[in-house]
Amino acid sequence: MNNLDLNMIKTITDVVLTVVGTIATFVWRKFVIHKHEQDAIKNAQDKKQAEAQAEKQAELEANKARDNFNKNMDTALEMAKNKVIPLAIDKTLGNQEKRQLAVQKTNAGLNKLGIDIPEGVVGEVTERAYQWYKANGGDVHKEVIQPSNNGNANNDYAGPSNNPYVQIKPQGTQQTPPTKPEE
Repeated sequence: MNNLDLNMIKTITDVVLTVVGTIATFVWRKFVIHKHEQDAIKNAQDKKQAEAQAEKQAELEANKARDNFNKNMDTALEMAKNKVIPLAIDKTLGNQEKRQLAVQKTNAGLNKLGIDIPEGVVGEVTERAYQWYKANGGDVHKEVIQPSNNGNANNDYAGPSNNPYVQIKPQGTQQTPPTKPEE
């Protein structure tokens, strides 16, 4: 073969190798780019799924904490009712002493059960228990007057009731509901 044919074969071979190399590089790059895009999509899906799972877990924990808090508050209220009633009928204590003792005793009882509630909240719970006690007829701060046959109610003062859960209201008094102030 002559020299020209060898040069031509060499040139054709170089061109073919360059084209094949370029095509192979192009295909490889496309493959790598596609792989990176697929990985990015998968990572984004995994991240989104992990966030959704974390959000669901946080919601479950919040619901559990809320339920636990509600149970603790119900327990605190029942404990406070049991502590407030004996203190409310104790005539040897002043109102402030009764409040302080109710909070202390309720807090001590809750601590024995492993329930830790801030003292301010326990104070509110004991007040709520006392209001419940009053609403159910147990307010011992009001005087009990029993009507008599002679019509003179001033001479018939009977003093506080022996039963702290029952109240007798004076005859002829009406309890009017509070009116809403006009704006």
